[in-house]
Order: sequence, then structure tokens, then C-alpha cells
Amino acid sequence: MDYNKNGPFLKDLRLSKNMSQYDLAERMHVDHSKINRLENNKRRPTFEDLIYYSQIFNISLDELTACERKNKQNEKKLQNSLFKYLQNQNSKFEKARNIAILLAIFVVISFGEMKS
Repeated sequence: MDYNKNGPFLKDLRLSKNMSQYDLAERMHVDHSKINRLENNKRRPTFEDLIYYSQIFNISLDELTACERKNKQNEKKLQNSLFKYLQNQNSKFEKARNIAILLAIFVVISFGEMKS
């Protein structure tokens, strides 16, 4: 996902439907400031955000992650963009899971030492 192109792409989607940031925020069940931060590249969209955009604007997830509309020439590129995005998300979750496991082990060891 090209995060530099992401904000303007999301903004163009919103404007193409003549929606305000407030309108979109209401549809996504978030505060309008989140929409502002997404459109100004101050925040990266979560997978949940992308699903909302996909539903509201009738756009595929691969188009959202590539920040461009699908056509015959770029179809493979868009599929790769979604795949890379999902790989990146998966590695973030794996890192978080591994940290949680290490913390749990630390707590168990520390608690065991306190009993001794």
C-alpha cells in the first residue's frame, strides 16, 4: 500500500459521492477527525477501515490497497498490492502475538519466583 497516495485516494472517493467528512464518519461509526487524519496521511487505514470504504464506495479491497481503480492493464498489480498489504498486517499481528506470549511467560516466571 502506497501510504503517500492513500489519503488523496480516500478523499477522492468521498468527494465523488459528494459526502462530507462528517457524513462518512457517521457511516463508518467513527469521529470525523479520523477521516481527516486518514485523508491527510496522518493515520494509516486499518483493515476495518478498508472494509467500510469498500462497502460504502463499492470498491474492491485490492483497489483500495493499490490506491487506483482496476482495469485490464493493472489487475495483476492490484492483486499483488492486496496480498502485500495482508502479509504486512499478518506480520504485525504475529509480532504482537509473540510479544504477548513473552510477557505472559515473564509474568508466570515472576509469579513463580514470588511464591518461592
